[in-house]
Amino acid sequence: MMNALTIAIEPGRRFGWLDAVAGGLRAAGRTLWQLLVKIVEHRRRKRMMAALAALDNHVLKDIGIGRSEIPYLVITGRNMADETKRQQRTMS
Repeated sequence: MMNALTIAIEPGRRFGWLDAVAGGLRAAGRTLWQLLVKIVEHRRRKRMMAALAALDNHVLKDIGIGRSEIPYLVITGRNMADETKRQQRTMS
């Protein structure tokens, strides 16, 4: 007696619809994983921005960033002033 399990594991036999479903599930899994990673990274950036925004202007100045630079710093990981200096050096 052949059941679905027996048919699915017969060597050399291919089931197009089953392969298509499996491929679709893999693609959906990858897409969900990528979405989850983006959500986690977005939440991390929001926490970092909130933590930096909670600091007063004197502390921000001590660490070398301005309040308006917080989003740029968190998103790029670079300080705007350092980037400006680097660009000026490459232009001259």
